[in-house]
Amino acid sequence: MELWKTQLFDVCIVCALAEEARALLDVVSEQCHATFISRTSPRYGYDFQTTTIQNNKGETLVLHVSWLPRIGPQETILHLSHVLEEYPPRFVAMTGICAGDRLRVSLGDLVVAERLYTYDSGKFVTDEQGRTVHDHDMMTYQLDENILRFLPLFQQWKPKVGYLRRSPSKRQQREWLLNRLLHEQIPSVQQIPQQDLERHTPDWRRIIHELQQGSDPLLTSELVLRESSRIEQLRYGLDPFPYTDPQEARCHIKPMASGSAVRSDNPFKDIQIPVRGTVAVEMEGAAFGRVMASFPSLRWLVVKGVSDYADSDKDDSYHQYASTASALYLLCFLQEYVTNERLPRSNVLSSSNQTGRDDPPTFQEQQPVQAQKKPAHLDPSLLPGEFSAEPEARQKPTDSTFPEGSSQTPVHSPSKATEEGKLHSGGSTHKFKNLHGRRLLISLAILLVLGLSFAFCHSSQQSTKQASLQNGEEVHDQNLSMKLEDVVSPSFVLPGDPQGYSGDNTFPTSISAVSLARNSATYDKIIVDVQNLRHAGVDILIDSIALKLQHIPALPQPLNVRTPGVATTHIAYSYPVIYRGQTPGQLLYADPSQNVILKPGELNMLSIQVKSTVTAYLQFQIQISYQIANANPEPPLILPQTFQVVFSDASNWHEYILHNGSFVEKP
Repeated sequence: MELWKTQLFDVCIVCALAEEARALLDVVSEQCHATFISRTSPRYGYDFQTTTIQNNKGETLVLHVSWLPRIGPQETILHLSHVLEEYPPRFVAMTGICAGDRLRVSLGDLVVAERLYTYDSGKFVTDEQGRTVHDHDMMTYQLDENILRFLPLFQQWKPKVGYLRRSPSKRQQREWLLNRLLHEQIPSVQQIPQQDLERHTPDWRRIIHELQQGSDPLLTSELVLRESSRIEQLRYGLDPFPYTDPQEARCHIKPMASGSAVRSDNPFKDIQIPVRGTVAVEMEGAAFGRVMASFPSLRWLVVKGVSDYADSDKDDSYHQYASTASALYLLCFLQEYVTNERLPRSNVLSSSNQTGRDDPPTFQEQQPVQAQKKPAHLDPSLLPGEFSAEPEARQKPTDSTFPEGSSQTPVHSPSKATEEGKLHSGGSTHKFKNLHGRRLLISLAILLVLGLSFAFCHSSQQSTKQASLQNGEEVHDQNLSMKLEDVVSPSFVLPGDPQGYSGDNTFPTSISAVSLARNSATYDKIIVDVQNLRHAGVDILIDSIALKLQHIPALPQPLNVRTPGVATTHIAYSYPVIYRGQTPGQLLYADPSQNVILKPGELNMLSIQVKSTVTAYLQFQIQISYQIANANPEPPLILPQTFQVVFSDASNWHEYILHNGSFVEKP
């Protein structure tokens, strides 16, 4: 039997460009001291490279690296389908370069696709004013939730990418040159020492040429500034002048869009209409996601480096750095994530050899990778079968445990065939009844313990909640429900005279208070329960969470507060929101490190962490937008409560403590 007929690959990596594949081959060869072997597919005739490396547990990983003959989605679908049909792996990845939104990312940053979609599909129509309008119609392909959970804490890539030398961006070169010409003693480019030009503006010939172009150029033919006042105004823009590139690459786990053409017209305003959080655009990612949707048991990752901003400054100067950075990230990820424990090896090879077949293994022979259960939920399969069928039976985890000696495995009623077998095999019917009775008793005991534990936990938490916000008031539609679970704040406002309160009073908790003068970052935390109400087959993606600003009253003068001490701890997904001086009526969107996907019947906690960079008194509601997988976003849900948070500096912060039954100002 020839080698190709038994060869199995652990990871298949596809690149759109040969230069992207070359960067990956160089990174793996250098970092792993590996030697690639050139191979040819006997079935489809394409060339690919293969080598063997080790993951961080010392287990071997066999890599399959290939690239497209031409860029574009059609070539991606055709090529990747052939690869997965012929050589089914444990993991699939794509690496390379992309364009990024200059308002959200920087050149050299990395973008891991949290979801993939085609932005230019749909229909173009004419509105009432005769304008052409793009009516979007697209499908999204979501990254596996287990990988989404893994990525925020994955940091092993940073030291390796940090060692890469990056060339100065065109913007940094241009603004260095303009800033140098503002100096009175250097009115002309010709008076700048050549070594300074080569060092700070290596592409100075092209930079100078571009500054002399257009209807209103910045440089004259004598290489001097036409109007220095125009350059002086740059000092008062949003970004510091002269601009300098970031020292370190950042990683953005955000949506990535795909189109059928290379863009250099700053298209992000249109691209972000169907998916607001999109930060990158390229051509092949959505096609990659479409193929992977046909192989649901295979996990995958798309990571690309930002090489340009899809605008008029687009060039190839950052291609090498972006390709190498994304290759380093992917290598570090594969070595950490692809393990025998997390992704068990397929038994394709052994079954193929035993049957003596000569054709290549097919994907259907692989064992599907089982999705891991989220630890934040009580698994219904741990309850007896007759009580665990409905998703509504799930409850939030508590500190209770199963009684000592009881089983945590499913207790199933014997089938009819089993009963008949016992009755006719000479076994004792009395023994069977005793066994069945014991199982029922164990089941009832488990349910009793869980019910009491939940009731105790629920009642004990009530004392920490803000009474005026009416916790437990549920808002829902046919798909999703949401309700307030808790408000956890470092301090609370004491309205009126603090001397009027005593130890017998119920202290007010309707207005949270956060000091901006604390040494460590503090914030108000609002805990919200969300649940997928669908019974089967439909996942729900929490698309965005926003604060809907209603009023911003004047700060109380003075601000009298009390600090209650130890607060309730919740296991929840974090959604930080930062107030920076916006006005009433605006939406403040949270920026989570990962998106929450709810399985049918699944219940989860979300922690909205409200922060501020300025002193303010905020009154707001919470709005949650979601979408059902592969469907358009649904109308948002809004909690009925109005939340109040005061952010104050030290000058207006007066903290009171309870002393001998009365409040006194803290010394």
